[in-house]
Amino acid sequence: AFATKYNTGGSKNVVVTSGAQTATCTVTVTQPTPPPPPGECKLQVNKSVNRTDAQPQDEVTYTVSFKNTGDKACTQVKGEDAIDSGLTYLRQTNSGQFVSVTYDQNNKVLSWNAGSLTPNQTAAITWVGKVAGFGACVDRTIPNTAKLTAAEYNNGQSFVNSNTVQTRVKTDCPPPTLLCTPLSQTANLNQNVTVSASGGTGSYTWQASGGEPSTGTGFSFTTKYASTGSKNVNVTSGSQHATCTVTVNQPATPSLSIEKVVRNLSTGTGFTHSVSAKPGDSVEYRITITNTGSGSVNDLSLADVVNNANILTSFSTLQLNRGFSGTLNNNGTITLGTLDSGNNVVATYRYVISPSLVSGTTVCNTATARGNNVGSVSDNACVTVGVVQSTNVVLNFSKKAWNDTKNADATTVLAGREDFITYTLTVRNTGNADSTNFVITDDLSGVLPLADMVDAGGGTVTNQVITYPAVTVPQGGSVSKQFRVRVKFHLASNISYVMTNTYGNTLQVTINTPKELVAPKTGGNTTAASAIGLGGLLTAGYALHRRKNLFKLIFS
Repeated sequence: AFATKYNTGGSKNVVVTSGAQTATCTVTVTQPTPPPPPGECKLQVNKSVNRTDAQPQDEVTYTVSFKNTGDKACTQVKGEDAIDSGLTYLRQTNSGQFVSVTYDQNNKVLSWNAGSLTPNQTAAITWVGKVAGFGACVDRTIPNTAKLTAAEYNNGQSFVNSNTVQTRVKTDCPPPTLLCTPLSQTANLNQNVTVSASGGTGSYTWQASGGEPSTGTGFSFTTKYASTGSKNVNVTSGSQHATCTVTVNQPATPSLSIEKVVRNLSTGTGFTHSVSAKPGDSVEYRITITNTGSGSVNDLSLADVVNNANILTSFSTLQLNRGFSGTLNNNGTITLGTLDSGNNVVATYRYVISPSLVSGTTVCNTATARGNNVGSVSDNACVTVGVVQSTNVVLNFSKKAWNDTKNADATTVLAGREDFITYTLTVRNTGNADSTNFVITDDLSGVLPLADMVDAGGGTVTNQVITYPAVTVPQGGSVSKQFRVRVKFHLASNISYVMTNTYGNTLQVTINTPKELVAPKTGGNTTAASAIGLGGLLTAGYALHRRKNLFKLIFS
């Protein structure tokens, strides 16, 4: 090994000899670089943006430039740009003396390494971002900051500097949706209707064709109509329009009618406004109240005034075809609730003519019906006491029921669902004269809720009362009428029912609880009796009582 050094520059040879061999090494000697003159590194950073106002989805260009304004080199110059969440990084364009440029997608940071910058040397980076899709109605500022560092700065001190620019993203907010409320409503002729608006610009103009008034302004608007039909109320706010609908109806006009008639049960006369009777005869009054108007009668009540009540004795057998409370005895009043248009209430009751009456006495009986939204109506029926005649008609009434399905007396066997029951009504005259124009009638309100009429036998059923044409019941003879019903299929499975009916004598037909459900043979409509069984009468031992006819619901 051999070591040496040279005091002059240039190319030098070092020769080595070994025996007969030689070899040469070449050394290039250079002059050392003189140290840099005294000075300082001065960095200047600047960031700019091409748009200070933008819309969603716009592209924005950012430029970061930095320059060494000193007389000494700046070393290890680095920079980074933090990208706001309101921007999406797209691309960058480099210029100047860059070593590397990277983008951290997770942290959204663009960074670069520029190495060293000599005095007066400039470097820059330009990148493009896209404004996020904020949608309508946005107003926010997107800041963007560039940061620059250098390892050597004035007198060896490190350098840190930053510069921030901002871009405002703003779109006009559309007005809220214009609404008209209520969207639909119902009113009567010449009845005020009020509608209101919300949303829009807050300024509202109304138009109601055919209304009085037909135009208006403000948050709410009131009008009325003189004709029926569907009407539109339109509201405008800015460029928006909305519509409310008003259905104008003819106001309901309920109206009552009343008819009161009487018949002599002892002689078999039909119902009329005036009959003759003898002391001891039984007379039956019938009152029919009908809603002949177009709306419901509310709080309907019936009052019955009996003139000379001491002449009529033994009040009995009050029946109605609707539920009721109260009594008509001793000039009482019964409450009947609501009576809808076209419906009626039929009330019947009986009195016995006092045995002490003198021939020629007349007793008139007045019935009055009223509601809280209609006027009262009245009608009367009169009975004139006549001379006791030598002839006498004595009528006896009887009834029987036969279970056609089980071929047995219907009162001695349990009826099943869909069994056929035939009822026979018989009136027998044991008096000494014929009974002419006698009308056989039977109240079936204790039967028809649980069975369907399949054959009226020539009779007519109205409001659950069957009536046959007038007949003559001869002295010592009898007349019979039959009708046939079928027990309803759709009766509650956990309830036993009793069909009760009176015509002279009282019959009770029990309907047992079925052991299993079978498919219906006659349609699938839910009957009124089903509704009764399932709609709230589920209390052990419950019974719905009626004065003459009743049906009982007894739990199994």
